[in-house]
Amino acid sequence: MVLSIMSVKHRPFPSLKCKRLTVKTSMKKWDFLGIASLLQSSPYVETLVMDIKSPDNSGSEFLGRRYFHTRKFNEVSHWKSKKIHFKSLLQYLKTVKICGCVERLFHRKEVFISVVQFLLKNAKVLEKMVISEALVTQNQHMSSLTVTVTVTESLFSSLLFSVRFSLYISISYSLFSSQKRRRLHWLRRSVFLPSFSRVAQFPFLLCLALIEQYLRSFLAMETDEDQRVIPFQLQFDKPVASQIKIAEWNPEKDLLAMVTEDSKILLHRFNWQRLWTISPGRCITSLCWRPDGKAIAVGLEDGTVSLHDVENGKLLRSLKSHTVAVVCLNWEEDGHLIRDDNGNISTYEDRTSRFFPPAPRVPRMPGVVSGDTGFMDDNEDSFRELSNSSHQRFNILCSGDKDGSICFSIFGIFPIGKINIHKFCFPTPLVGTQATYRLLNASIYKVALSKDLCHLIVMCSGELIEDNDASRDRRTAGHGMHGLHSLMLDTSIFWKRKNELHQVAQQASNIEDLTEVIRASLSVMCKQWSDAMHTFHEKFDPLSTLIIDHGLDSSPQEEFLSLLGGARTSPPVHQFLVNSLSEVGAKRVSKVVCGAGKELQLIVLNHLQPAAEIIGFRMGELRGLSRWRARYQGVGLDETLINNATEKAGMLLVQVERFMRVLSSVVQQFSNFFNWLLKCIKLLMSEPSDQLLPYNSELAVIFLKFLYDQDPVRKLLELSEADCDIEIEL
Repeated sequence: MVLSIMSVKHRPFPSLKCKRLTVKTSMKKWDFLGIASLLQSSPYVETLVMDIKSPDNSGSEFLGRRYFHTRKFNEVSHWKSKKIHFKSLLQYLKTVKICGCVERLFHRKEVFISVVQFLLKNAKVLEKMVISEALVTQNQHMSSLTVTVTVTESLFSSLLFSVRFSLYISISYSLFSSQKRRRLHWLRRSVFLPSFSRVAQFPFLLCLALIEQYLRSFLAMETDEDQRVIPFQLQFDKPVASQIKIAEWNPEKDLLAMVTEDSKILLHRFNWQRLWTISPGRCITSLCWRPDGKAIAVGLEDGTVSLHDVENGKLLRSLKSHTVAVVCLNWEEDGHLIRDDNGNISTYEDRTSRFFPPAPRVPRMPGVVSGDTGFMDDNEDSFRELSNSSHQRFNILCSGDKDGSICFSIFGIFPIGKINIHKFCFPTPLVGTQATYRLLNASIYKVALSKDLCHLIVMCSGELIEDNDASRDRRTAGHGMHGLHSLMLDTSIFWKRKNELHQVAQQASNIEDLTEVIRASLSVMCKQWSDAMHTFHEKFDPLSTLIIDHGLDSSPQEEFLSLLGGARTSPPVHQFLVNSLSEVGAKRVSKVVCGAGKELQLIVLNHLQPAAEIIGFRMGELRGLSRWRARYQGVGLDETLINNATEKAGMLLVQVERFMRVLSSVVQQFSNFFNWLLKCIKLLMSEPSDQLLPYNSELAVIFLKFLYDQDPVRKLLELSEADCDIEIEL
């Protein structure tokens, strides 16, 4: 008040050298002359604090009315006029803090706008402006919020530059009651901050901070006063080695799966504990969780969708449904119990367990002993868990690629359909015609299957054109509608036929699991037998070199047959048996070959044959379902195809029996050949051979003629591993 009176009477005020200036005011009109004088006399101030107090009934009210009531003084015009010009103030002022009774500020909003506008426009080095207040009552919050917006709009309308201004407050909107939502709905607009200088952007940030402060206070009073829940709170901020491009929360656990720019998958807990890291070796383009949170589906650039176990990241299954990059994944589960046509809960009995023991596991890789952490054991346990948990509820994995194709797979394993959005024709409400439209050069961004599985939402970009000849002419002229499009497709067949699809998918996915067991069994068998044959030829191939070195024109088989017939032992055979092979070498090779044969027999008996038998039984179950044409033909279960597949399953069992007979015969002849060979070595070394096992000369002759340089077991295994594409006409 004293400073204002001195200003009115044109009294000089001494200069101040302070860097921090605190002004206490009640925002009366006569206070601003004193504030202006004080600022003019403080050329070095860097921080200005305005402490706004409630008006009192002291003598200042009397003095103010005495000196200013009769004078036509307008504080708003005063701050807008050229009279207020602080050359020194504009060079140093960096921080402005306005605190205290802010509701008093809003009663003097026009003056406040003028002061703030002056500081924002003219303080060249202004870095920060802070406005804070104490908590007010709930009824005052909405009125204060309204005044805040009024101040904001006035402030922006008075700026020298014209900008597009809109507001957006990112808070937990769902925590508001429906009535409060309606009152705050008008605040939910998009944010736009123009790329002006730091000083020019400051008003925007100031007003956003004001509104956010009131909304937070209002929200805190809407919720429980004791809890004081903050809608969003930063828990931690951790650095990572590479940029994160995809992140998905586990729907059931506190797990976060992330994909980095270098195509690595990281799994972290909420406390940032890293569980595992894997690298598929190919570019990752999409990721999603299975609804129960026990598996992760990963879309790759080459069109592959791979499933990984949440426990260790091991690859469980890989499905090549696309030919280009998989850009989006969505895995949806039906939460309702399956019911029949009469409304009763439908339970499909899998009769396999009534006739067969538990399904066989994938055999161990060679060299993995019990207790090792070989990947086959971990992978098998995870794979079995994947299958068991997947079959409890009906779920569908949707995958979309960049060429517009969308694939559907039950349990993420069994493919049931594929569509392409380029082939769709659909009406659009954009124009009042009955024409149909289609998308040209469409690219999928996102797919989402509804909870009831009846609708599929597809977000895509492309050109919307009319599906007729005239549209092609307009398209060449550039009249197509480009942009983002949202399509809703009818997938109600998934809901209407989910009982049938569920039953078929259960059988088919189990058959696929057993087929994987057979593939793995054949792979292990092929490796073991190849290693054994490599050892055999490594020891016996030098005999051919010795025969050539001695100038003989014969084969190893002929030399062995001569020895078997009682003829004189040739020098190369004698040198080979006594020096090169020796008794120890013959016993070692015999143990390797015969041991591999026995391992193959065990794999067939414990893994391959049981899997083939269960496949045959399950194919018979599907054959029975396919004969119910009215119910299952609509989902693609064709009786003719199932009959053909059932026949192939029976042929597989026949081939397994044939392989077992061939393997047993080959192992027996190898064992007989080595028994004879050991006896020959003993005789050449003049050692007793009474304790050696007997041999059959006829079997030895058969071995030398048909098995010494041939491998029927290998031929059968290689034939079974061949990838054959079978075309079926529907």
